[in-house]
Amino acid sequence: MRRFIPLLFVVGCQGDPVQGATDATSEDTAIDASASDSTAPDTGGLDTGGLDGPVDTTSVDTTSVDTTSSDGSSSDASFDVPLGDATCTDGKITLPEAGAGGCPVDMALIPAGQITGSLRNATFAKAFCMDITEVTAGEYAKGCSGACVPTTSCAPQTYGVSGKTNHPINCVTFAQADAHCKKLGKRLPTELEWEYAERGAPATGAGTLYPWGNALSTGDKCHLVWSASSGGATWPVGSFPAGHSPQGIMDLAGNVEEWTSTVEGGGHVRRGGGYQTTDPDACGADYGRGEDSGAVPDRGFRCVKDL
Repeated sequence: MRRFIPLLFVVGCQGDPVQGATDATSEDTAIDASASDSTAPDTGGLDTGGLDGPVDTTSVDTTSVDTTSSDGSSSDASFDVPLGDATCTDGKITLPEAGAGGCPVDMALIPAGQITGSLRNATFAKAFCMDITEVTAGEYAKGCSGACVPTTSCAPQTYGVSGKTNHPINCVTFAQADAHCKKLGKRLPTELEWEYAERGAPATGAGTLYPWGNALSTGDKCHLVWSASSGGATWPVGSFPAGHSPQGIMDLAGNVEEWTSTVEGGGHVRRGGGYQTTDPDACGADYGRGEDSGAVPDRGFRCVKDL
């Protein structure tokens, strides 16, 4: 486990830390806007195909996603998801309003705010957009050939596998994840941006350790895809509604751990738990892993976009 030293950062959309902030050389202190000058799609949609999960080891129900916006209109992000345990939630997922804050419809607005009173403090001066789901195998495969194709030595993988279209892409290296986000006019989140989202994007304060609160028991089958609930495989994105963040971000704590753009040692930091994770701490906001750039079965990513 990486143990964080309390630091104070002030982060802008493309800017450097405010003068006087501690450790201004850290990548976490400024948002990498390397893709911000690319042409980003203004619209999009969640891949709605192939909602097939692994062999069920829990009580599984199915429910429809509520995509009704505040003005009564509906987005095109409607799909049904299996619930890991129907007793954990009322089964209704409220997705962010399509296009809220200028975000594409497959992304949610992460408002400006700050983390205070935590292991690491940071201020986010500008809002940004984050993918509602981890990048799915179906979305990743669109137009993919050559260098973006995951190595066959990593298995089991979701790329090109029938019935896994709406599972998170896995077995991708940092370079492959980074290239995919940039191709869409997006980028990988910094480690602090990712942590801010998992804490619920608090206006101030420490937020929560997990998107749903501060508790995760070792046998939890309500909130996330991990060893206690996964059956040893990835699940369709958004399968555990009780684990969504207040902004509607899905699967931050589980399914696959996620690449960030933050450099540590000879690799990049990953955040969140995966379907093989057994340690509750590894799924929370106080935990990160670094010094790796390779592909493994429970590793994937999501993108962010500057406003």
